[in-house]
Amino acid sequence: MSHLYDAMAKAVRLSHYDDVLQLIEQGYGQREERLRFTLHRIEVVAQHLANPPLQSAVVTTRKMMGLSHIGMNERELLMCAYFIETKLFAHIAKREYYLHRDETHLPRTIEYDPKTATPFIHLRTDGGLQTISESHRRASTYSIFYHHATPSLCCNVEEDGSAAMEAAHLETLKGVPGVIQAYTIMHHKSHLNDHSRTSIIFPLYNQGALTSQTAASLTLLEKVQVAENLLTGLDEIHTRGFVHRHITPGAIMIHKDARGIAAVFTGLGQMRSLVQAASAIPNVELFYNPPEALRGVRKHQSKQAGDIFSLGCALFMMLSNTDSLPWMSGEIFSHSLYNEHYHNSKKQKKFLEKIRALRYGLKKELARTMAPVEKSFKELICTMVHQNPEKRLNTVQLLHKIRQR
Repeated sequence: MSHLYDAMAKAVRLSHYDDVLQLIEQGYGQREERLRFTLHRIEVVAQHLANPPLQSAVVTTRKMMGLSHIGMNERELLMCAYFIETKLFAHIAKREYYLHRDETHLPRTIEYDPKTATPFIHLRTDGGLQTISESHRRASTYSIFYHHATPSLCCNVEEDGSAAMEAAHLETLKGVPGVIQAYTIMHHKSHLNDHSRTSIIFPLYNQGALTSQTAASLTLLEKVQVAENLLTGLDEIHTRGFVHRHITPGAIMIHKDARGIAAVFTGLGQMRSLVQAASAIPNVELFYNPPEALRGVRKHQSKQAGDIFSLGCALFMMLSNTDSLPWMSGEIFSHSLYNEHYHNSKKQKKFLEKIRALRYGLKKELARTMAPVEKSFKELICTMVHQNPEKRLNTVQLLHKIRQR
C-alpha cells in the first residue's frame, strides 16, 4: 500500500520493536486516507506475517477503545498494547515493574503487578476517588486493567510514601462487605527521585461519591439499602476494634447496575484502633465531628459513637439530597476542638441548638410521614445524630432496626 506498510512489515518480520512503535506513530499521522494506518490495516499486516504479539495488541486495542474516560486515541492505545506484548517481558525479568512514560517514550505510564501478573496502563483522567487516602500528595486517576479478553477500567490512587497504614487496614478488612476492596497494592520509586510511591488499584464505582446529585437519583428503597450496606461495613470495623474517623459523603462510593445498588466506605488511611483513637479527633473532617468533640479530649465519649454520628449526618444529607449540614460554618468551628474552655461556650451551644433543630425537623416530618419505610428510616437517623453519645444506638442495634423494614 505504501513504503510505510513495507517498512512496518519488515520491522515486524525482523522483530525490531522500537521501529514498529515508531512506524505506528508515523502511520497514524499520515494525511492521505489511503496511506493512513488503521487498526484493520495493521491487523492485515500482522495476520499476513503471522505475528501473534501484533495481532494480540490490535485485538486488545479494539476492545480498549470501547472503554469510557480513557482520554487516549487508537494510536496511543496500540503503542502501549504493542509495548506490553513485546518489550514488557524484558523489564519484568529485570524486576522493573514501574515504567514511566518519560523513560519509555510511550503516551502513558505502564505498571506491572508481579503478584497478579497484570499490567496496568495509568491514564491521566480523574478517577473520582478524592477521599480514599489520608495523604494530600496523591493523585486519583483511571487505569486500564490490561487483559486480552476483557480489558476494564479501574481506579488508581497514587501517593507518596509506603501508605503502610492504609495498606494494612485494607488487608485487615479484606472481603468485608460495605468496605472498599483493593485489587492490588504496588510500590515503586519516583522517576524524578528515589522517593517511594504507592499505587493502590481499586474497582470502579459508576455512581461516584455520595453527592447530592447522586442521592437525588436514588429511590427511597435504594437509600435504605445504601444505609444497610454502610452499617454492615461499619459494624465489622467496630467489631474488630477500630474507629473509621473519616466518614463523610465524599468517603462513600456508590455502584449501581442491573443486580442492584452497593455502597462502600473509603478513607481507611485515617482508621485507628480504639487505643490509638482515644487521644485523637473523632473525625478528621471538621464538620462531621460529634458534639462531644467540642468538650475536650479528656471528656470524649466512645469514638465509635462518633462514627455513628458522622454516618447519621451522611445519611441525613442523602435523604435530604443536600451537600451541607445546618452547622457547616466556620463561625461554630472557629475554635480548637480540643479547647477545654470551649465547653459550655456560646459557640458550642449554638452547635447543639442546630443539632436539636435538625432532629426536631426530622421528628416533625415523622408526624406527617405515613409510609412505614420512610418513617423508620427517619427514626433511625434521629437516633444516630443524637447529641448525647450514650443515646445513640450501636451498629448491631441499628442493623437490627433497618432490617425490620
